[in-house]
Amino acid sequence: DGSHARMIPMNEHEKTTRLATVDAGAVAAVLHAAFPPGTEAVLVPLIRQLAEGSPVSLARLASGLGWPVESVRSALAIEYEDEAIVGAVVSLRETPHTIGIEGVGFHLVRLDALFVPAILGKIARVTSPCGATGKTVRLDVGPDRLLDADPLGAAMSIVLEACGGLGLRRSFCDRARFFVSAEAGAEWLGAVRGGVLGVPAAFALGADVARRVGWQS
Repeated sequence: DGSHARMIPMNEHEKTTRLATVDAGAVAAVLHAAFPPGTEAVLVPLIRQLAEGSPVSLARLASGLGWPVESVRSALAIEYEDEAIVGAVVSLRETPHTIGIEGVGFHLVRLDALFVPAILGKIARVTSPCGATGKTVRLDVGPDRLLDADPLGAAMSIVLEACGGLGLRRSFCDRARFFVSAEAGAEWLGAVRGGVLGVPAAFALGADVARRVGWQS
C-alpha cells in the first residue's frame, strides 16, 4: 500500500550532479510544442477525466478551448478513437507502463508518471519494465513526493535529441524509460543527448516541468 511506503530521499550528489544534466526548460519546451501555452486550463481537467477510466468527447474539448474540432486534432498531441479522446498525457490504450489510482488502472509515459499524481491529488502505483533488462520497476508516487521505489536504485532516462518528424511520443516519450539502476540507464543511453536520473531527481524534474507548462501549481 503506497500510503504506508517510506519516502525516498534525494542525496546531495544526485541533486547537484545528475539533475544538472537535464534542463527542465528544454523539457518544458518539448511539451509546449505538443500542448501550446493557453491549453493547460482545458488539458488538466481532461487528464483528470481520462484518469476516471472513460473516453472524453472531442467536441467537448474543442468547445472548452473555443477551437474548431479540426484545429484540436492538428494542434494537440492527443490520441483519438473516432470522435472520442482516449489519451492526453494519460492513455486508455494499453502500453507496458501502467499507473493505478484507487482501483482504476490506465497507461502513460514515464516522466508523466511522476507528476500525474500531483494533477490528480492522489497516491499512485507506477509499474514499468526496465528499458535495459526487462525487469519490473515499481514506484509509489504521491502528489508532492516519491514515496517508494523497487529497486531502490531505480533510474530514468530523459532524451532531448531531435528526431525529425517522429512526433512527441516517438521522439521524446518513448525514449524516456525507467531502469533498475543508473548504470543500466547510462549504458542504454550511450551518446544520445539527455541524461539518466535517479528516480528522486526525476520526480523533482517532472514537478519542475509540470509547473513550467502550467499543469501543476
